[in-house]
Amino acid sequence: MIAKLNCLCVLVLFFSLADCQAGWLRFWDGSNPDHLAKTLWRDLSAEEEVKFEQLANRRSEIRAEITMLLRLIEEKHAENDSINLELKLAFGVSPDAAYRFDQTGKALYRMPARSKETDSLTASDASEGGVLHRVLSEKESAEFLKLVGVRQQNRIVLQGLEILNKQKLGQWERVCGELLREFNVQRDQNYHYDKEKRSLYWVTTTNVQ
Repeated sequence: MIAKLNCLCVLVLFFSLADCQAGWLRFWDGSNPDHLAKTLWRDLSAEEEVKFEQLANRRSEIRAEITMLLRLIEEKHAENDSINLELKLAFGVSPDAAYRFDQTGKALYRMPARSKETDSLTASDASEGGVLHRVLSEKESAEFLKLVGVRQQNRIVLQGLEILNKQKLGQWERVCGELLREFNVQRDQNYHYDKEKRSLYWVTTTNVQ
């Protein structure tokens, strides 16, 4: 199951990177609008330049990846909300309650409590008990199982995306920490690197009269 989850998440990440746009500010591109000012932060040696560019590029990559992951997580949550609404309207199923579906009798039972370890909707005949919620027709059963299956798949994808996002946040912290230690670059500030002069500038906003 873990291997299948990791494979699925990697595929989601790979196919989504193509159209990803970073939502955070990057290092300033060097244009010179009137309301921006540059202050020399420090000059770099040739060795420092290589290290700095590697870290700066990696920071930009991680920003783009996290932005993409957050977008995908938001989309999956929206899909789950849509499925929950459809289940509620079509079958009177509450997303906050636990249910058991008896495929043999096409009967949907409401369970006394929801397990935190499993999905609130199951299609298993192994468990017993619960209060009869409603009996479904053949067509309703097929639609119900389809919705439950999609929701369970979304849940697996969400778990994978959240794991990946946590990993990327850890990478972000490490890269930002290294930029701070090596070059005193603050994560919430803007900078511009002049490659010809091998100079790093701090970029600030000036008051526009």
